[in-house]
Amino acid sequence: WPRVYFFTVGDVTNATAPGNSWEGADSWPPPGSSTMLLYTTATNRLSPSASTSDTSSEYLYDPSDPAPTVGGRNLFPEAGGVGPMDQRGVEARADVVSFSMEIDAPMQIAGEVTLRLVLRISAVDTSIVAHLSDVYPDGRSMLMMEGTARLGTYNSSLAAVTPVTPGEVISLELSLGHISLALNAGHQLRVSVSSSSSPKLWVNPNDGSSYGQAQSPVPCNVTLLHGPAGCRLSVPVMA
Repeated sequence: WPRVYFFTVGDVTNATAPGNSWEGADSWPPPGSSTMLLYTTATNRLSPSASTSDTSSEYLYDPSDPAPTVGGRNLFPEAGGVGPMDQRGVEARADVVSFSMEIDAPMQIAGEVTLRLVLRISAVDTSIVAHLSDVYPDGRSMLMMEGTARLGTYNSSLAAVTPVTPGEVISLELSLGHISLALNAGHQLRVSVSSSSSPKLWVNPNDGSSYGQAQSPVPCNVTLLHGPAGCRLSVPVMA
């Protein structure tokens, strides 16, 4: 018997598309999986080749107007829904930056997906929220994976937050979790980056305050850096 059983998610509108089935393997990730590196670009693409010039993308996160929660890993359906939901409304916001790659032939992702973010912020703290979506030919951007991190770090007593230095380059390795996902030809793979998902996540005031403390919210400009040493998505792809 296989040591690992996993379900491969696929195109739910096409009965002949790959996926939507149970599979077995002797290890995880399955044998035959290799890592594909996809670099973000200033033209909002995911590319196997990093841009040769140092470019950037940016957005302004305002705690008074956080991005809404729409589906995902959520214990409470009333707080934005649960599971794969269309992210187009979220992605259309000015405080969300998305990067996409067209899928020319069926591709299966199987394993852990990680996102390296190289960035600068204008405040002493903020949060990062990353979504990975399967974009259908009709434009639906269906949420498949997500990850989040706070840039300010708590001390050992959890009573205070160590701030970051505004303008300093920060490198962050963010896990989006594990999945087996079959992307059909004509779809797109998309990763979106923002700083909020409310009400699922606490709205970070960007001032370095701890949860429950008095806050002085301030907007934060987030700059994502591109290039060989910049942001990139690591995707385990089956041969």
